Amino acid sequence: MQGFEEGSGFPKTFGAIDGNHHLNMLITNTLVCDHKTLITHCYTGHPGSVHDQSVFRLSEVSNYLSDDEKFPADSHILGDAAYELNQHLLTPFRDNGHLNERQKNYNYRHSAARVTVERCIGLLKGRIRSLLHCLPMTRVDLMAKYVVACYVIHNNSTLRRDEINVITISPCVQENVRDDNVLYKGIQNTGVHKRNLIMNTLQQ
Repeated sequence: MQGFEEGSGFPKTFGAIDGNHHLNMLITNTLVCDHKTLITHCYTGHPGSVHDQSVFRLSEVSNYLSDDEKFPADSHILGDAAYELNQHLLTPFRDNGHLNERQKNYNYRHSAARVTVERCIGLLKGRIRSLLHCLPMTRVDLMAKYVVACYVIHNNSTLRRDEINVITISPCVQENVRDDNVLYKGIQNTGVHKRNLIMNTLQQ
């Protein structure tokens, strides 16, 4: 949490989450990383071309969101607009062209913290470029295990400070991402309240 706050000014964050596609869209997964781009959790093995939120619902992290003990000191992880706002998974304000300065500042600091997971994915695919292409594998059931093994290699390389150039990965366009006003109807008010509280306490 200290690392994220020192880097972005965003408080009580211990991870950033994003969906990712491997092996020419055959494998879709969800991963969480810390401020050092170490992967701390992953769910993998779902067929590609699936919305991040749909894959996320199948992961253990989705179940953790309702358990306050998993988020000490009212901490949270950060996700992009593809995820549903939750007390323990904070998303940016939807930019409808009418954001006020505090909302813009919140989004800026949120993005500055969450960019860590995008850097993590870039480093991962820079180190193991086979993840950018189709593997010459006939055992489709082993592909998910291969991806997890790549995550282990990434973490070991990160711990050994094996620095490489980050590959810029074009973000996957998320379709059918709902507007915040729709999201609010299906979530607890605690997520809305917490996001507004942080927005009002962030320094501009």
